[in-house]
Amino acid sequence: TSHMHVHLVLKPHAQPLHAFRTRVELVSALRDIIKIQQTAVEDRGILHRDCCLNNAMIEDNGNGTRGLLIDWEFTVHIYADQKYVIGGTVSTNYLLQEFMLTA
Repeated sequence: TSHMHVHLVLKPHAQPLHAFRTRVELVSALRDIIKIQQTAVEDRGILHRDCCLNNAMIEDNGNGTRGLLIDWEFTVHIYADQKYVIGGTVSTNYLLQEFMLTA
């Protein structure tokens, strides 16, 4: 039986939040991340559950920078009674697709 190994090499898409260059860039990135969290919770009913320094990033898209929140694999849907299931994970690709399709 033959096997094929594939290596996918990607260049970094964003920098960690702690690599900010100016105070304005830091505050702006934090504002963007708060807006992302707010939109996820209020508009989509999704709670990230792993918002930490390691998951907060700054992306430079050529027209300036913006804050990003990565690693959405521990998200849960928030229910009307404001309770959510603890534990378990869902495929990140599924959640990102669902979030982007309903955005």
